[in-house]
Amino acid sequence: MITKFAARITDLVDAGSMRKLKVTAFTSWLVEKGYLYEDTVNEKKHKRPTQAGEKLGIFAEARDGQGGGYIAILYKEKAQRFLIENLDQIIALSNGE
Repeated sequence: MITKFAARITDLVDAGSMRKLKVTAFTSWLVEKGYLYEDTVNEKKHKRPTQAGEKLGIFAEARDGQGGGYIAILYKEKAQRFLIENLDQIIALSNGE
């Protein structure tokens, strides 16, 4: 999941020189590039992979949780590598550049 991926990236940097990279930095960039789109279900916004996202290795999986069922968005190795390769662009978007 993107939360674990973002946490691992943040763990690799010096906390004194860089602020924490938020999950929304990744997902907003993926929406802007056409790999995810926003879907509204029961008045809540959710991200879902587009066809391009699925080709990249982003996929949705139904899961059960404490509050009931939900759709998890997962990232295969190819998609994770793609995010790392584009980390400069993701950070720039997150910083409003």
